[in-house]
Amino acid sequence: SVVTGSPHCTRKVKMLRLVVLLVAAVAFSNAAVKHCCSAGDRHNVQEQWSALWEDQESSRMKIGFGRMILEKLMELKPETKDLFKNVNGADTKSGEFAAHCMRILTALDMLINMLDDPEALESGIEHLAEQHSKRAGVKKEHFAVFGQILEKGLPRILPKFDYLSWKSCLKGLLTKIAHKLN
Repeated sequence: SVVTGSPHCTRKVKMLRLVVLLVAAVAFSNAAVKHCCSAGDRHNVQEQWSALWEDQESSRMKIGFGRMILEKLMELKPETKDLFKNVNGADTKSGEFAAHCMRILTALDMLINMLDDPEALESGIEHLAEQHSKRAGVKKEHFAVFGQILEKGLPRILPKFDYLSWKSCLKGLLTKIAHKLN
């Protein structure tokens, strides 16, 4: 039998403590990885995103991509159709709606380009959060669906799409923009 305080027992207790600490450290690091937009993630996202802006026809592509995102949002969340009345959301081929699509992608571009400047990024996010909090009917869940649509759509238009980098960075951006919403 093992006597309490014996070297054998002390070694087992130390090993058990070490195992518990290692398990906790691994669990903590995995949780951090899921929600952290690391320097590597920021670089990947910025590099991949820049591919959208290189083409001479990039504005048409961006408007088309923005239109696809908003049409899908309105399909998945029909109550959002009313949110786009002021930009002629009933006619998604209209110039007004195209301009709104471009504004959305330009705002996303701004945030992505500011990922390495935390102070400017927070200011940009806060501005967008404030704008959206003043619009009746805009909900947190709309931003969650917007993010899901982006996760499915970006791989179709971005070369070398890095899902984990985008998920890490995009989730944080959209969550912060939606923080003032219900």
